[in-house]
Amino acid sequence: MTMKKILVATDGSEGAAGAVAWAGGFAAALHAKVVLATVIEPHTAESELEAGAGQLPAAWTEPLRDAGVDHEPAVLEGDARAELLRLAGGDIDAVVLGTRGSGGFQGLGLGGTTHYLARRTPCPLIAVPAPGGPLAGGTVIVGADTSKANEPALAWACGLARDLGGRVVALFVHSPLADVQTHPADNWTYRGEADVRAHVAERCPDAEVVLRAGSPVEELARLGAELDAGLLVTGRRGRGGLHGLLLGRVPAQLLHHAGRPVAVIGR
Repeated sequence: MTMKKILVATDGSEGAAGAVAWAGGFAAALHAKVVLATVIEPHTAESELEAGAGQLPAAWTEPLRDAGVDHEPAVLEGDARAELLRLAGGDIDAVVLGTRGSGGFQGLGLGGTTHYLARRTPCPLIAVPAPGGPLAGGTVIVGADTSKANEPALAWACGLARDLGGRVVALFVHSPLADVQTHPADNWTYRGEADVRAHVAERCPDAEVVLRAGSPVEELARLGAELDAGLLVTGRRGRGGLHGLLLGRVPAQLLHHAGRPVAVIGR
């Protein structure tokens, strides 16, 4: 996997600044270019437009300059969700946003915008509530099952870990009820375990498979904390997803509760 250009959205808030700083390290590790975008509300006074255009390259790009990352500013006018989605539809390989924004004069309230884009971007979306662990040489965790919808997430996580010189851990979360049943033999396995191991081995031979019982959201977040993962990866939809459901329960909840960067991968 080769990542050449990353779109990062900012509204000047503290949360957005953290996402920009994280994106600087991410882009530096992958030798990628950053497009740093802010979206200003329509009908904003010309003086505010000029101020926003000047502030973006002057102040908000500092983390990118510190990381030595090639970058360019993009000051857009209109609806933040529509403008960022339009920009993401070009030659962008990933979109990075904070999970909360200021909603100030720029009009980029990142909380709602992040969820909107997670449902629709043609490329991976990475939400950054907090820095997480190391990227280069670190750990990438991906939720794993045997569904077709999960395959792009598994492939992306595997390729990213390889590019970062790190490891990928595939987490399979089974029902906690399985642990209250009698295990009849030493070679007993959880229902679906063999299929998941074969599925992961075929698509990402370097991955370590970890099994947990419980809530997928809670276990992904818990394992991420235990391994100090640099990134959690999930598919846009997984097993049991409803037809027409744009964003599954697991990615939607992870965006709120993971406490570290989360990548949502769709087709």
